[in-house]
Amino acid sequence: TVKGGVTMMSGILMGIMLIFSVLLILIAIIIMRFSLKNFIEDNLKNIGILQAGGYTSSQLRKVSVMEMGIIGACGVIIGEILSVCGQSVIGTILASMMGLRYNVGFDIMYGIVTAVIIMIVILIITYYNSRVYKSINVLDALRGGIHTHNFKKNSLPLNKTSLPINIAIGMKQIFGAKLKNMGILIIVAILSFASCIGFAMYENFAVNRDFMLKIVGAELGTAIVAGENPDEMGAVIETWKEVRKVGYYESIDVMASSGDKSKTITCDAWKNPEDAENITIVNGSIPKYENEVMISTLVRDYLGAKIGDVIYLEAEGQKKEFIVSGICQMINNMGQKMILSYDGVKYLTSADEVKSMQIYVYANEGYDFDDINKLIKEADFAGAEAVNSVKSIGDALGTIELAMELLCVLFVTITVVVVFLVVFLVIRTKIVSDKKNNGIYKAIGYTTKNLMVQTTMSNFPVIFAGSVIGTLVSLVGSEPLCIACLSFCGIEKCDITMPPVYLIGTVIGVTLIAWIVAMAVASKIRKVEPVKMLTED
Repeated sequence: TVKGGVTMMSGILMGIMLIFSVLLILIAIIIMRFSLKNFIEDNLKNIGILQAGGYTSSQLRKVSVMEMGIIGACGVIIGEILSVCGQSVIGTILASMMGLRYNVGFDIMYGIVTAVIIMIVILIITYYNSRVYKSINVLDALRGGIHTHNFKKNSLPLNKTSLPINIAIGMKQIFGAKLKNMGILIIVAILSFASCIGFAMYENFAVNRDFMLKIVGAELGTAIVAGENPDEMGAVIETWKEVRKVGYYESIDVMASSGDKSKTITCDAWKNPEDAENITIVNGSIPKYENEVMISTLVRDYLGAKIGDVIYLEAEGQKKEFIVSGICQMINNMGQKMILSYDGVKYLTSADEVKSMQIYVYANEGYDFDDINKLIKEADFAGAEAVNSVKSIGDALGTIELAMELLCVLFVTITVVVVFLVVFLVIRTKIVSDKKNNGIYKAIGYTTKNLMVQTTMSNFPVIFAGSVIGTLVSLVGSEPLCIACLSFCGIEKCDITMPPVYLIGTVIGVTLIAWIVAMAVASKIRKVEPVKMLTED
């Protein structure tokens, strides 16, 4: 239990990073496809000459595989070196989250396995994508890829459209390359989703401390007070005008059993369970009568009990029947918890009274810990000691909040980089494949600006749609993702908040970056010379 609690958040962090790493590999595979297509488009005539000279498509595919294999091997080596150099940074983050010194060295076996898997993926994907060599015949290659006929549906007839001609052509190219645009849309949607998830984690785990307290199941109050007789102190403190309420708390270990299953569980006992503000109820209700108990989701699953069932609790030599009144969830104690009222503890142990371990003081609005602490000192209770629970929880959650901030920065940075790469490769591919067409357009009067807009419009709507879809999916996907990450603690409800500013900012940011990159790459159209394009054959 201790190990699980200490490594919980670090495990979630590394799990998310692993998922994102796999996502980056998938995106890299798509980028490889664009790179290979760029090479073939740019060297189409050379490929035709090689085919005319006797080279087979199989030989050309092997060359592509060898080239990508060498590049991939160099990338893997660089990546392994960077991982060795950068593990201290990740180690520092993990150490701060666990409260332990990070002294784990580089795992050579995992390094080898990772390198081998990535190389196998590169070689297989390259060989599969290079099948395009089979569809290239010598005549088409020597004519620069110009086919005699195009049998695709004319989705946007130029003679009937009311759009500006360059925008209409750009839109036609969207409908003419459905598979490619669908791939781009999916990539951008995934990246936008990941970026929104990063913002959501930052907002809920770093900014919104109430969310963290609800998930953890930790009670806060304004001050936590302990002393020789907390119950007597509470009775006095309740009368102060500065205090809204006082919660009386005790902890007891009980043996819970149902059928042939039994387990020792730490039980939170409250004089009035309704005073606790951070109990997240999955279903049912808090204990109201002496023979009722609330159990956590993991205890429910282990005992196989549900609301209304009878389970047995044993403590201090006493064993009694209790009715399950509700199911709650919490990360605290790795989700292994039960909740009783003081009446329930007296019923279980046959004790005349329950002595509180500590009390939680909740101040009225306008008062803080310093005000309560001053009053407690003035009252001079025996052995009284007040803890600033807000400050304590802030110190405890500080490393988690830092980790969430770093994750948010990581997600946003990767989103920006990958969007840049994808747009760069897509636009560059289009410019390479359409260089002859661009020469013709310029010859009949199109300006560079017209062609830049036309080229950009062939991908801009797809990227915008992808970013919108990704952000919309994040609205419904963030909660299931959070639940999946925290499922080992029995979390089944997770009220993630997603401020609209993050959603709108993601759409605008991704779209703006894509537009800037597209226009920058499309500026190469300025170098297109109509005469050269038409006479270079």
